[in-house]
Amino acid sequence: MKGDMEKIGNIDLTRATKAGHIQFIRTVCIAADEEPDMLTNEVAKKAVEALKAARDEEEKQLSLSNKSLLTDDIKAADDERDRLLTGFKGTVMAQQQMPDEEKAQAAKELTQRIKDIRVRRGLQLDGETALLMKLVKQCETTYARHVERLGVGAFVTAIKAANERVDNLIKERMQNQRLRKEAEVNAARRQSDEAYRWLVEVANAMRVLLGEAAGVDHFIEFMNKLIRRYRQVVFAKRKRKAAV
Repeated sequence: MKGDMEKIGNIDLTRATKAGHIQFIRTVCIAADEEPDMLTNEVAKKAVEALKAARDEEEKQLSLSNKSLLTDDIKAADDERDRLLTGFKGTVMAQQQMPDEEKAQAAKELTQRIKDIRVRRGLQLDGETALLMKLVKQCETTYARHVERLGVGAFVTAIKAANERVDNLIKERMQNQRLRKEAEVNAARRQSDEAYRWLVEVANAMRVLLGEAAGVDHFIEFMNKLIRRYRQVVFAKRKRKAAV
């Protein structure tokens, strides 16, 4: 079509999903690499290189798993609850040998309950959190008298506080990672958009100024077909999903 040979049309890339956007940019980069005549122009070559760099950054941000500054705080809180758990277990188990029969019996029963719950240091963070919540709850209810008789209430209170701190820090880290990752992806995406617009402007200007000698006709035709497909298929598909 003659219109496809004149200039690259417009496309609203803000309508694309993350996956759709990066795939569009990748496709443009591949197409540009297959236009040796166009790439003999230094300005066009630099525009393509800029788009490739932006593509790489966008891909990096999409796949990057950010290490939160809260990770060290979580480790410290986890270490603290592990130390408290070890102390709690040791104190309870030691009292199984007490000459006071009531204390010895309470220690045996509570020790068995701790074993049944099977909480131990080194478990996956969320798994340990859940088991410690269960242990603390039972120590505050069913085994409250055992805890009081054995004098380990301070351990239970401290374990509960440390466990809640780990849980809260993990939730905070997840929220921070989500927000930060979203911001970084959006920034990289805007950079890709700017580089793409520059390449389009360069290709269109070459066609206007140099005509067929610019060697951009095939690229312009391909781009207009790609843009048309995104408008008719990719964007339309997203619109249908949103309407469901």
